[in-house]
Amino acid sequence: MKRKHLSGKSIGIVFGTFAPMHVGHVDLITKEKRANDNVLVIVSGSNTQKDRGTRTGLSLNRRFRNVREVFYDDELIVVDKLDEADMPPYPEGWVPWVNCVKDLITKNTDGPEKITFYVGESEYVIELNRYYPQAQVELIERSIINISADGQVDIGEQEEFKQILESLDLISNNAKALELWAKKNIKNI
Repeated sequence: MKRKHLSGKSIGIVFGTFAPMHVGHVDLITKEKRANDNVLVIVSGSNTQKDRGTRTGLSLNRRFRNVREVFYDDELIVVDKLDEADMPPYPEGWVPWVNCVKDLITKNTDGPEKITFYVGESEYVIELNRYYPQAQVELIERSIINISADGQVDIGEQEEFKQILESLDLISNNAKALELWAKKNIKNI
């Protein structure tokens, strides 16, 4: 499989644990795709029991595959993962974490002129501005686009989306998953 590479002048960076991925995440990524030439989605965490996603049964590898499958056919979005297993906890972990993010940007892009991080926590604004001053950092208001699984009805809890997420491990193209959802929810298909 040939790896996609982002070549736009402006790149939006959206990262998170995606544990689980939900409608708010998809909405945020789609919005940032319209605001930039391309979007790099970084699924972060670890496959250890310290990771909240892994504790819920969603390993980093599985979350990465699920997010990548949702955006597989979108040439303007690349999904990669950042394994935090060997990183020290914050605040000591900020420097290695930012260095890994920089490596992922280099690996997946052609050196964009403008990088904008979209974050849901104010702590990330402060630290990214400190360690990556050449980038722009925007705090996303979670009440407008709910990007936190805390208190959010996630896709996995909605019956029609449960089937889609389960099918992502079994299919190579998300069109079949969307077709399944549409048949259940739209009459006369």
